[in-house]
Amino acid sequence: MSSIKRALGAVLLCGTLFAPLPGWGAMRDPYLMSDIIIRSQKGESADSVIRTLRTARTTYALLGSDFGKLRRAGVRDEVLDYMQQTFMNDVDLIVRYWSGNESMGRCGPCYPQQVDLGRLATDGAIRQAPPPLQSNPGRPLGLPDWYRTTALHARSGGITIDELRDLARAGQSEELLLNELRTRALVDVIGVGGKTSFSSRLAAGVSGSTFADLRDEGISDAVLDELQRNYLAVFVEHLRLRYLQVGRGARN
Repeated sequence: MSSIKRALGAVLLCGTLFAPLPGWGAMRDPYLMSDIIIRSQKGESADSVIRTLRTARTTYALLGSDFGKLRRAGVRDEVLDYMQQTFMNDVDLIVRYWSGNESMGRCGPCYPQQVDLGRLATDGAIRQAPPPLQSNPGRPLGLPDWYRTTALHARSGGITIDELRDLARAGQSEELLLNELRTRALVDVIGVGGKTSFSSRLAAGVSGSTFADLRDEGISDAVLDELQRNYLAVFVEHLRLRYLQVGRGARN
């Protein structure tokens, strides 16, 4: 009888350890980006792909250039927007926990998955993995390795998406555009879309399809990636300050 009780105790303990965390659902293998592309190329509707992602509870930490690459591979704009929005929704949750000196733990599938689309156009190879889950002071656990808190206020004034577009259309160099994004905070991107249709959280101020549009307009991949870094840094800081105001500030 005692052995049966020990076995039942072990089962209950496992059930506690692997129980669904708030907002994340049960652990499962992340959905593969390659399957999204295959299904899109076969003509499956955006609604169907989005339903699958919602059921799988998989989100992706995409760089700015990735959205244009995915559009050219056949992924529809609605799916691009959904992936950017759900990434930001998860960032909101990550920062909320971090602001209370907590985290979601080192559960790889629980966080936005990083993808490498560098070889997508050549041989279709895609690398996908969770973010590095090492604790670093001043950095929420679960953000992608390309996230960084840049010196966004090194120069007075910010920069808008339209201003970036105008600079690119005027023929400004990639180096100048990168410098602008590394020294000026992106503005007019927080709360501009109100609440989203996917959740009660803030709408992504730079949508996935907007990134794809910018790539089609000729803005380089390096600049688009820096734009996403800038936007993520601004978004994280906005959330940090918001949660500080409700008395759950990060102490680090």
